Amino acid sequence: MKLPVFSRADLSRGVTTVAIVVALCLAAVPTTAVTREFRVADTQNEDYPTVQALRYMGRLIEERSGGRHQVRVFHSRQLGEEKETIEQTRVGAIDLNRTNVALVGTFVPTSRACGFACNNRN
Repeated sequence: MKLPVFSRADLSRGVTTVAIVVALCLAAVPTTAVTREFRVADTQNEDYPTVQALRYMGRLIEERSGGRHQVRVFHSRQLGEEKETIEQTRVGAIDLNRTNVALVGTFVPTSRACGFACNNRN
């Protein structure tokens, strides 16, 4: 079996053709940044200061990211009680969870020291 012999000009045309095809493919792909909606949970009512702070943070993130990122705040136990929202945060369903540190100790025992220091003042 005889192998084909290509000239330098043939190879040059092939490389040029491949480069043009790759460039066209890349031009067809949108170059916009990925948008993201962050889910935030808080058990307090909508007018509670921590909920208002989360909404403010959301406005700052949306403004500074040019609208690419948004924060959706779920207040008033919309996603469940604190224990349920901690579980959802652990599996990735909630991105940010504003909760009581004492409950975190049931999942992360080393964090109990934070609650212990605050609860045992003399």
